[in-house]
Amino acid sequence: VAARDEFNRREPYFDNDEGVLREMREFARMTYDATDKRGFAAYVGDTIASICELYCDGVTAQIEDVATLQEYRGRGLASAVVLRALHEAQAWGHDTIFLVADDEDWPKQLYEKLGFDPVGRTYHFLLKPEKPAST
Repeated sequence: VAARDEFNRREPYFDNDEGVLREMREFARMTYDATDKRGFAAYVGDTIASICELYCDGVTAQIEDVATLQEYRGRGLASAVVLRALHEAQAWGHDTIFLVADDEDWPKQLYEKLGFDPVGRTYHFLLKPEKPAST
């Protein structure tokens, strides 16, 4: 929990709002209670420098929320946590193991190096409400 809090504090959306941090912590707790979720971490000394989560249902597994603290990037830590989660999912007998990556973001190349193949694309659309006419 402390490591996830630190990772969330460093995100640009956090904006130093402890209320947001509490909500994110509660969401993580509810997700953990409702699913078979496991966390993986890579340490540098006593610091959790990289993390990821693994969601499993016995048939399908998803690797999610891969993150490495800025000052520890480029050391292979994200690869290590993803490969460990992948190994565990395979050992537990999951038929399908996947993760989601942004097509325009660099982690996509990392995941391909780790053996993941692109299989499809999703699209997200946003319809912004019209601004009221000024009077």
